[in-house]
Amino acid sequence: MRERAVMDRPFVVAHRGKTPDYPVENALSAIRLAAGAGADLAELDIRLSLDRRAVVLHDAFLGRATTGRGWVGSYPARYLRRLRLRGNPDERLPLLRDLLPGLPTTIQPALHLKDRAAIGPVLADIGRSGDPARTWLWLDRLDHIRRAVARLPTIHCTY
Repeated sequence: MRERAVMDRPFVVAHRGKTPDYPVENALSAIRLAAGAGADLAELDIRLSLDRRAVVLHDAFLGRATTGRGWVGSYPARYLRRLRLRGNPDERLPLLRDLLPGLPTTIQPALHLKDRAAIGPVLADIGRSGDPARTWLWLDRLDHIRRAVARLPTIHCTY
């Protein structure tokens, strides 16, 4: 078992990567603002596209947070990544593999898998584009935690 670090201050998590002053969620611009405000982690929600790509979005339905309609899992990634985020029309719906390399080094991603089948694609994206030692996974299955740690031994998992 790994040792836990003792912190001398509260651990700040930016829920959906956003701050109270900026309502766009699960977006790189929001994560950068949260990092600038001193957040330690950016909790990001992960869904799967039709072609099993990890998409950074809280809702299963596209309409609230993006310019799209319908279910995330009904469309391939190439379509989803063209959608704009509501609240910031200059920003598109991110795929995890595209978002990870652009994260500020002062904030760590905490990936909340909304689709249980996302574990494989998420681990692949972290292995390719991210830094496992700085990444947290919020999982609801012990077998997924075992799988994650076996594949990426330095990753952090919470249950």
